[in-house]
Amino acid sequence: NRWLTRGISPICCLESQAFVTFANMMNSHYFLPFFSMDMRVINARFAVFQHFLSTNCANVSVHLEKHGLQPDMYLLSWFLTLFAKSVNIDVASRMFDGYFGMGEIFVYRAAIGLLKHLNQQFGLVQMEFDECFELLTHVPQDINEEHLFSCIREI
Repeated sequence: NRWLTRGISPICCLESQAFVTFANMMNSHYFLPFFSMDMRVINARFAVFQHFLSTNCANVSVHLEKHGLQPDMYLLSWFLTLFAKSVNIDVASRMFDGYFGMGEIFVYRAAIGLLKHLNQQFGLVQMEFDECFELLTHVPQDINEEHLFSCIREI
């Protein structure tokens, strides 16, 4: 599964170094609950995310709740891969930089910023369930990187 080291590879010189970095990350406080599927910790993180989302982007939070789109339907993939499976390589590299520089809080900010971006660029709060689910689980690869990171900085 090459996508596992996709976000790390541009940072490191060799794929083997990327794998070592990835293996070390798997044992970290942030990643271990995801890889061991510790649902108690994962659900607590989803609750924290939901709180931050409702505080920072209430209209998106209300819309997603109204349509029954719970964080576990899209957020696990984003959090588990630091967005590397969901966005293009340039954006993924910047997401990894944010995580390495700021830690776990960046992942929450990035997820909320991504939702804010998707709303501003694609009208997320105007969509029905199927369209929302499709957009959240298949983020367009040609998203406006600068606008996305501007949204993240605002969180």
